[in-house]
Amino acid sequence: MQRSWGIGAVALTAALVAAGVAFRVASPEGSGSSSASHLVSTVAPAAGEARPNVLLVVWDTVRADRLSLYGHSAPTTPFLEELAERSLVFDAAISPSYWTLPSHVSLFTGLPVSSHGTNAKYQWLDDRFITIAEWYGEHGYDTYAWSSNPNINKGANTVQGFETFHQAFGQNRWRRMVEADTRKLIHPMDKTSRPNPDRYRNISHHKAGRTTEAAFTEWLDQRDDAEQPFFAFLNYMEAHAYRLPTQESRKSIMPDKERFQKGLTTSNLLKRQTNVMFGRWKAYMPKQRRALLDVYDASIRDLDKLLRRLFEQLELRGELENTVVVVTSDHGEQFGENGLFLHNFSVYQPLVHVPLLIHYPKQLAPGRVSVPVNTTSIFGTTLELTGLPAPEASVQAIDRNSLLSPEARPVVAELTEPCANPERRRLPEEIRDWTATYQAYFAPDGTKYIEASNGRHELYDLGADPRESDNLYGARETDLVDKLSAWRDSIPVLERSEEEAAAAMEQRENAIDPALLEQLEDLGYIE
Repeated sequence: MQRSWGIGAVALTAALVAAGVAFRVASPEGSGSSSASHLVSTVAPAAGEARPNVLLVVWDTVRADRLSLYGHSAPTTPFLEELAERSLVFDAAISPSYWTLPSHVSLFTGLPVSSHGTNAKYQWLDDRFITIAEWYGEHGYDTYAWSSNPNINKGANTVQGFETFHQAFGQNRWRRMVEADTRKLIHPMDKTSRPNPDRYRNISHHKAGRTTEAAFTEWLDQRDDAEQPFFAFLNYMEAHAYRLPTQESRKSIMPDKERFQKGLTTSNLLKRQTNVMFGRWKAYMPKQRRALLDVYDASIRDLDKLLRRLFEQLELRGELENTVVVVTSDHGEQFGENGLFLHNFSVYQPLVHVPLLIHYPKQLAPGRVSVPVNTTSIFGTTLELTGLPAPEASVQAIDRNSLLSPEARPVVAELTEPCANPERRRLPEEIRDWTATYQAYFAPDGTKYIEASNGRHELYDLGADPRESDNLYGARETDLVDKLSAWRDSIPVLERSEEEAAAAMEQRENAIDPALLEQLEDLGYIE
């Protein structure tokens, strides 16, 4: 495939060398560390051997520190903990952005946000980019996607390359199944969101986990050629507000009666959290904030149960052994840290530190990777495991920092445009500059540098200060300023004319379903 980027860039090599990152992996027994190059017994399939399937599972809006896999005290991820014993787990995985659309476009293209240019003002994936689905499709793979998030749809061009795309938007049988399951989740005492009994009629309030499994497995069973490898993407929204965890998960996380009741009565309305953040409404009390986190934890436990079911279905069909399964998230969620809620206005750890696990015992030894990595590396890493070539750098310079090798790796998260045009809200500037943009650079020693467009830069030692409360910028010397600058100089940047942008927006307007616009507004992505 020949595509023109229309870009100017310095080779990525310069930034990689400048980073000087050492890549070390702790053994599962905790008996020391070993080079990541020893994690792979056979990188590519042998001659004549079938290429493995690839399954990319995204737990939307899940931050890493709320997973028991990463040391959280609540039992949120018992299945992931079991899976970790035969998987490669990344303890410091960083999302390239702070919200769904740019993060997913980075996952699909292997590019940083500044390269692909998709953001809150330009909500479109340009046709010129090769997506992971297109690449696998061109190399003989069946391609499938399920999305529970309205940002993954034809109206954003984020489904290009998927032969089969299922969703619960619009009037279809999947939506009816999701609505039926959602009704079962509504607790009669639940007052956490809208008091209107019809509050879950809008699809953005629905949880589609079981339907996701049904749609995907039906597709698996009905494929024309069961021997053909597949690339599949599944997006789960259980952890995205509004949250409706199962009673079983509520009780697992909130066994105490008082905490259980608090989880049913503490408002998690987007409007409430937004106005608390903007200083317009009374702040949450400590027990209320804990209740928000409890319900969030219960939703993550539901995701863990759904993942267990998904693995069982793959094993039942004889597909698990020959499937590379990647589990990650597009971004996290804020619950009052640094005075912020939801997912906007920062690149702090609650938003960009995400889970990442790769399960493929056939080729990967189990272990844990402690240094920062970026989820943009997933595209190239799955190609390495399946033995497929990567796109030529002159066509698309995807992130070639393999998660399986000890090469140097700049790790950056970006907020290139705040969501929902906050400039129009007359927000109190004494609380925060709501129009600022950010780039964060992560060093292997746990140091994190945040460069802000308004000059209020930040530097944190995440090992000593995981809550990012002690800004060391100006008080400590750092070379991360220069490294971030070198990274910016090294990456390709999309050149988009006004005519091209206008044409893309016209395509978006023609493709998007009005019902999706309502849902995007409900979820706080647009005004």
